[in-house]
Amino acid sequence: MKVVPSIDTYKIEVEILSPTCTGGVDNISGNEDVKYNSYEYFICDDRVYFVSENDIMNLLNQGMLNDKDLDLEYEDLINKIMKNEKARNFLKSAKLSRKLENKIEFKRFAKSVIIEENGIREVPTIFGSTIKGILRTGFVAYRAIDVKYDFERKGKNLKLNSLSINNNKISKDKSIFSAVFKKDEYDINIDVNNLDADKVVNLIFKNIICSDLRLYEGNMVVEKISKIHRKSNSGIPQYFETPEVGSKFLGEIKYKYKDGKNTLLSLFSCLSKSQDAINPVEEAFIGLKKLGINILEVEKKIMSSIVGDKLDGFYNTLIKANEDENQFVFKLGFSGILSKTFMALDKYNLNNDEFLPYTINVVEDTKIPTGWVKIRWEIE
Repeated sequence: MKVVPSIDTYKIEVEILSPTCTGGVDNISGNEDVKYNSYEYFICDDRVYFVSENDIMNLLNQGMLNDKDLDLEYEDLINKIMKNEKARNFLKSAKLSRKLENKIEFKRFAKSVIIEENGIREVPTIFGSTIKGILRTGFVAYRAIDVKYDFERKGKNLKLNSLSINNNKISKDKSIFSAVFKKDEYDINIDVNNLDADKVVNLIFKNIICSDLRLYEGNMVVEKISKIHRKSNSGIPQYFETPEVGSKFLGEIKYKYKDGKNTLLSLFSCLSKSQDAINPVEEAFIGLKKLGINILEVEKKIMSSIVGDKLDGFYNTLIKANEDENQFVFKLGFSGILSKTFMALDKYNLNNDEFLPYTINVVEDTKIPTGWVKIRWEIE
């Protein structure tokens, strides 16, 4: 008998609200390149051009270079390419938001490769693994009522020694999911009596399929970012390849479940008894909405100590966006420790200045923190 699982499909749109740079493993080489080295990018007019060995061979195949050019010194070869406008059109490039003051490494935005009749094309992409990762975070945040970290600070370094959620201490023997997930609070239509919470949660996420979200509106730019230290007000310059603010990515999330007649362990429904039978994906959305607003409040507190009320308008926009139905604000990519932990939910330590992060990535001229996005969802 052929099994046809039931599927809830959610259309997902991610809108960039502040310069954002995410990493990931590309779908051809398998490399996880998170930065460009100084020899991989070159500036011409108001754009930065990226040159790889594959680009050089493509220019040779296109007749923009000849065999003798390959014997040139690398600097001379690049100079020849940069002087040829037609050749530059074959290279990946991004608009400079402002003049680059020096030649340093900068963060690379993740891209997926699409194979077409005329060759291959790289598309800025938020990978499905990134989306599934934040869903796991939201899944925990949804259930996290009481959060407390044990921490210590040595100079500028913050060390999170341990975490307790809902009075359950997380350890090697007790995972974060076993601390928050209770099987008896859900209608689960398979026998899970012999499965611990970790295995049930693994089954849940095995059946959540997140597609890659590809850029469908907007352009890529290069922004100068400063990693500022709130104690010294000094900053370390870096550059992010980022979509322009307002750019949008589109993809989908699917939650597979069985209809009650199917007895396969890999396809099952797990619905809350107390929340109108919502599924785990929607629970994660609610958790991310909750965590996002808490991160915002903590970050605003940090930034007010640096720039006063200069960013109140920006944060008010985020707050309003988070209030609307079927959407929430959150932070992605290289955006700091607050979005990678549950620190923003720790009401015991948030008034302790030593607990708050000392550094934060901001746009150098506006001081707007990086990584903020708006995530909209709509069930089909």
